[in-house]
Amino acid sequence: FVWRRPDLARAHTVHEVDHAATKAAKRRRADELGLPVDQAVYVGIDVERAALEERLGACGFDWSAPTLFSFLGVAMYLSLPAVEATLRTVARCPAGSAVVLSYVPTPDHLDAIGRQFDELASIAVAAGGEPVPTPPSRAEGEAPVRRARPEVAGHPDHADLVAGDFAARRGGLRPPTAAGPPTARGGAC
Repeated sequence: FVWRRPDLARAHTVHEVDHAATKAAKRRRADELGLPVDQAVYVGIDVERAALEERLGACGFDWSAPTLFSFLGVAMYLSLPAVEATLRTVARCPAGSAVVLSYVPTPDHLDAIGRQFDELASIAVAAGGEPVPTPPSRAEGEAPVRRARPEVAGHPDHADLVAGDFAARRGGLRPPTAAGPPTARGGAC
């Protein structure tokens, strides 16, 4: 994020949270490419084993400031209890805070291209040593959100994304159904 939007990184404190091993690999690659690494506070954590709230607090996170949490492409690699614990942490933030998250859609929500993308992505993920995520049902995936009690401002599906964010795009570019919809965004968390 800080390399894509340095203007925002200069104006706001960005805490980049990731597994410690992944974080170290990113830092090595950034060094190789000569990218600046001082624009963010890097927080290494395994949220399956440690409390996000404690790690953020130890890294100077301001719990009194409204915060945007981007949880895109993450929940699918975590257990549902770890997702719920993360959402409970976010839900304790002050009014004006928000979380955006995505999850892996179940096969019945995939079109032919989405199924092909899912198959190829599963192969790549497995080759990289990551566990291949098994998507929960929609009800199972939404349960941690309901229990953590953030205000859900929207739950767009694939058709909503195409009609909204992609409507004005030229050339027929559309998101694959395997991209997964955000399950909660905006609102007081």
